[in-house]
Amino acid sequence: MRPAPPDRDDASHKPETHATHAGANNALLTVEVGGQECGIPVDEVREIVPLCALSRPAGMPPILAGFLILDNEPIPVLRAARMWGLQEAERGLYTPLVVIRGRGRVLALLVDRVLGVTNAAEAELADASDIAAPLPARRVQDRVMGVLDPARLLLALERDAIERLRENEERRLGELQEAAA
Repeated sequence: MRPAPPDRDDASHKPETHATHAGANNALLTVEVGGQECGIPVDEVREIVPLCALSRPAGMPPILAGFLILDNEPIPVLRAARMWGLQEAERGLYTPLVVIRGRGRVLALLVDRVLGVTNAAEAELADASDIAAPLPARRVQDRVMGVLDPARLLLALERDAIERLRENEERRLGELQEAAA
């Protein structure tokens, strides 16, 4: 039996930061993807949810794992390791999905695990050869990690293809709700 998802009003499933709102952009949610540590700006993270059954419409690009239906909204779930050419980990019951905002749309990233929140106020550019993921490298505290920019996550063609699939999924959900009423 699958555990119940966290209550949406419960802040315990959201990344906690000790930065003030003005300094929130200095905090990074650190995740592991394909054995690589990556950072996501905390102010771009909406929530973290466990992997559940995903809707998988025909014609999905390989980087798309499916659609997470969250609060009656179809959210595209991107396979981060596949996007960056890294080894994909086996999915389990508690595999995390990091729900982020990217270019005005909500997306979810399928990651191996969430490591925590790191203060990146002192982050500096680093040699990108230290990481396998094709992300801008930053030296954060004592380590080098790729830092994700949600606005630059997808190419325009990928964004358009995923948006068409999301619209179809949204239409399908609407039809199901009408049929149930």
